[in-house]
Amino acid sequence: MRRRLIPIFLCVLIVFSCLPLASALGFTDTDEHWAKQYIDNAVELGLFQGTTETTFSPDETMTRAMFVTVLGRIAGVDTTVWSSHQGYFFSDVAGDQYYAPYVAWAYCNDITNGTGKGCFSPTQPVTRQEMACFLVNYFQAFDYQLPVSQEPPAPFSDSADIADWAVEKIEALQASGILLGSADGQGGYAYLPLDNATRAECAVVFCKTLDYLFHPGGWEDPASVTGVALEPESLDMTQADVQCLCAVVFPYETASQNVRWYSTDRAVAMVDEYGCVTAVGGGSAQIYAVARNGMYAVCTVNVTPLPMPAPDEQLTYEQKCIMLFGRVVDDPRVVYSTKEEAQADMETIRVSVWDLNSNGEKYTRQMYLQVHKNLVSRVTAVFEEIYALPEQPPIHSLGGYRWGDTSKSEHTSGLAIDINPNENYYCKPDGTAIVGDHFSPETDPYSIPVEGSIDRIFAKYGFTRGIYWHSGYKDYMHYSFFGT
Repeated sequence: MRRRLIPIFLCVLIVFSCLPLASALGFTDTDEHWAKQYIDNAVELGLFQGTTETTFSPDETMTRAMFVTVLGRIAGVDTTVWSSHQGYFFSDVAGDQYYAPYVAWAYCNDITNGTGKGCFSPTQPVTRQEMACFLVNYFQAFDYQLPVSQEPPAPFSDSADIADWAVEKIEALQASGILLGSADGQGGYAYLPLDNATRAECAVVFCKTLDYLFHPGGWEDPASVTGVALEPESLDMTQADVQCLCAVVFPYETASQNVRWYSTDRAVAMVDEYGCVTAVGGGSAQIYAVARNGMYAVCTVNVTPLPMPAPDEQLTYEQKCIMLFGRVVDDPRVVYSTKEEAQADMETIRVSVWDLNSNGEKYTRQMYLQVHKNLVSRVTAVFEEIYALPEQPPIHSLGGYRWGDTSKSEHTSGLAIDINPNENYYCKPDGTAIVGDHFSPETDPYSIPVEGSIDRIFAKYGFTRGIYWHSGYKDYMHYSFFGT
């Protein structure tokens, strides 16, 4: 990586610009605040705005999206360049949010990789260790070298609390003098890495950052990218196939050939950091390769869904994972770490079933069921076939997705369905009921016979009934896509 030092006279200009202002900005909540002068400077420079016309709210937290937005303002980011890509890199960054183009810019310039599982967590408060990583990644992305003090600073007294991924970044900022920590009451300094950064603390950091950076008119792309090409420009794939794209950044002598990838429809096709495309579901999507200055190339992907399997033709574990999640997972029951993340992939469907009225006569009911969005067509087909059975099996209760199971369950991923739980109980190997009351298919019409018509229909579409578990426990109500 090239290293560039800021010319001394430019640093002097910025240092001068960050000297205390003589006049206040009229905020009523900063007059006695320790960071007042930095706050005034940050607002005067257009990096921050007040939370109202008369307040700055210096001790409130700053979100991750806000922090990246201010970095982008320092960099002079042209948001129109990034408007084509906003809202695609992370599933929780909506394209109509003010910060979306700044997040896209930050991601393509290696300033952030998000918080995992395709999320950026924009409304989550930025922690002090995350703040350090954003800043150092920013310096490194544009080949600026932080100054280092003559004498190495003493380690922070709470260094054991700093995450491994943040240690080097915090040490670099400490050595530069941008982040000094807080007095720990024992003659040393603590960094408080897990604390949320306040708006006042961020204002101080940004003003100090400007003491080292100067870039009138905004950044030019470090690599002077003139174009991006993709090979091939279109792909015809079958669901669960994987093919890799090759991106070339022009000119060839460009120092960085790095691009970031995204799909316009992850339900159709997903793409990883290496340009490998996985066909998830039927339809069309565009795969973008984006360079650091926002230039891009596009590949159109057309995916043909896998045909619904015949009774003796079942998907492999890997094929099921790719169809549902776009990747192979270790345990489909724990794919989602939060309720909100799971619910984003759920869809509610309406199915027709037969039931018994108070006179024992059969009638049609409409019932609602929440399942994984990529199982909708299969579950719909299951219940259409069950409803068409000549014996008209009665159903009075259905259960699909639910969050908060006390043990691992495919219900938390929307991959399991319970039918008539009271009459198709879940029991221990000795027959003791755990959930429900009984299982009596000979006498109770709501109990579902083993290996009967309903079992065969579920099996046709890839589901297994919970009576075949190796543990010996039997769940007669339970049909799951992975057999757990």
